[in-house]
Amino acid sequence: MKKYEELMKIKNFTLKKWGNEKSNQKISDEEYGLCGTYTDPCNPKNRFLVVATRSLGWEHLSVSLPRRCPTWEEMCKIKDLFFNKDEWCVEYHPSEEEYVNNHPYCLHIWRPYNQELVTPPSILVGVKGLDSNDIDNITTAIANGVASQGKDALMKALDKEINMNRKLRRM
Repeated sequence: MKKYEELMKIKNFTLKKWGNEKSNQKISDEEYGLCGTYTDPCNPKNRFLVVATRSLGWEHLSVSLPRRCPTWEEMCKIKDLFFNKDEWCVEYHPSEEEYVNNHPYCLHIWRPYNQELVTPPSILVGVKGLDSNDIDNITTAIANGVASQGKDALMKALDKEINMNRKLRRM
């Protein structure tokens, strides 16, 4: 997570206070983390409640809206505001036994800070550099049964389709 001083400079992020309005105790400080509202400059109606904490070995963001869950794009933007670009973070889906839902429109981002986060190879997430036409070609190749011919045949067919598609787009 970014350093406290950097977090305090986030544009459109307003800190909240503990308890009632008369209280001078802020929830936001280096020891306890930050709590405040972030207003999306592209859509000022979207005022996210964001709680950022660092304790028990975890950096954590709690992000909520009053009437709906944040979208993937909104969570990515907030992740980029609070975490460094090279930091991996996760949104967990716990087992049914461990499931807790204290707010219907709240999502969480987690990152352990005393150990390395185990991450999958990027190829398992997707292929870098592909556009929507490339994805369509991959889907078509798989649907046409090329995948059943083995990995090498699939990769050769995909490469051919992607290169042909790119040549057509240059014309």
